[in-house]
Amino acid sequence: INNVGVKILINNGVTAGITVAMRFIFVALFFSPFFKRPLLRISLPLALLSFGGNACLAIALKTTTSGRTSFFSSLAVVFIPFVDRLKNGRKAAAIDRQQLLSLLFCLTGIFFMSRAALLSGHPSIRGDGFATLASLCFGSYTVTLADPRYGKADAKSLTSVLRVWSCLFGVSLAMSELVTKPGGWGNVAGAIQMGWGAFAMLGVLSCFLALAAIFQVYGQRRVTSVDSGIIYTVQPVWGALLGYLVLGEKLTRENVFGAALIMMGIVVAQLKKIRAARTA
Repeated sequence: INNVGVKILINNGVTAGITVAMRFIFVALFFSPFFKRPLLRISLPLALLSFGGNACLAIALKTTTSGRTSFFSSLAVVFIPFVDRLKNGRKAAAIDRQQLLSLLFCLTGIFFMSRAALLSGHPSIRGDGFATLASLCFGSYTVTLADPRYGKADAKSLTSVLRVWSCLFGVSLAMSELVTKPGGWGNVAGAIQMGWGAFAMLGVLSCFLALAAIFQVYGQRRVTSVDSGIIYTVQPVWGALLGYLVLGEKLTRENVFGAALIMMGIVVAQLKKIRAARTA
């Protein structure tokens, strides 16, 4: 839903920076009663990763479809074990063959989904790159959120502080777009022309963003960073379906093959846990 909504706004002339900034402003206001200043310092790494992922997605949607973006951003579940190992060293679980195989499947899937755009020099290759970078940010966010320091903080207060940081980053991005791009201030016309529809859509997207943020904070306290990634495995399917129904986006046969490889990689990454659950 988020990707489709952002794509509609961008198609109507609303810049990526304004889209990100407005969404985080709404969410920051919603959670403002729970704001706790002492959490500002420790929440900065999480805020940077959250903002980075959302900003990369918005930038990606300027040149690629919402369905493709959903598949690329779903790679976070595959990247999580590698990010965890890189961040925590020997404290994290060792990388096994299945995880390496899942990464190989996903990288091959990326190749087939982006091959045509790469060979033709189509701008969508840039969007695919930003969507993949977003998945790295989201994977890093999930691993970082597992830090015990965040487990001690109240979920609503932590969410509030994170959105305040992201709001500041988003406004900075929007201002940089307005100042540096030719006719930048004229881009505001996109939101104005859409009228209340733009603000209503931003409000709805902000509600989904707020709910997702607080549910992740609550939920991840009950599962590991790797287990939490299972929740996101169906995201690309819903993203592609909504993109087709709402925006008329279509995947080529090569795209479908690449998407299937990505989904296979996600499943392979979880095979060990599926087998463990069956034998338990």
